Amino acid sequence: MTMITPTFYSHDYAFDVSSEDELLGFFRERDESKVIFRSSLELPMRVQYYFTWSDPSGAYRYLIFKKPGWESPRGLVFRTGGSSGDSGTGGICDWCHSYGSSNQIGLLTTSVNSKRTVGMMLCLDLSCGEKIESNPVTTSKDPETRILQVCERMGRFFDELNS
Repeated sequence: MTMITPTFYSHDYAFDVSSEDELLGFFRERDESKVIFRSSLELPMRVQYYFTWSDPSGAYRYLIFKKPGWESPRGLVFRTGGSSGDSGTGGICDWCHSYGSSNQIGLLTTSVNSKRTVGMMLCLDLSCGEKIESNPVTTSKDPETRILQVCERMGRFFDELNS
């Protein structure tokens, strides 16, 4: 599970989760049946930017986040495509622009509808914020600004997916 804790408090992106039912309600109806909660999930919780976890098999990655202007958070279920196993082949995450091998960066897909699936090259564990916080010298922008940009990219992806 990944929960990003900011250096300072960003009210526009933060949200509370009080129960599994509430958390499940953040997902699109078509995705709810794919959501599997981890036994280590501690509720209630306060999320500063976004929250991620994976199912026990590793086939799905779950993302909950909130964009300013949204009344409530949204959830996405990503299917992992698996890596090629060639850890020497690298890629760049479309959200945080981190570089990593194929076992770190890969294609995550989600359904638009029953006939269409879209995908992006992302950090396979959706740890964009943690990567930014652990390596703040990769850009002249401070880590907080970069994490907010990742959240904006998440929001744009969700909006385009559902338009």
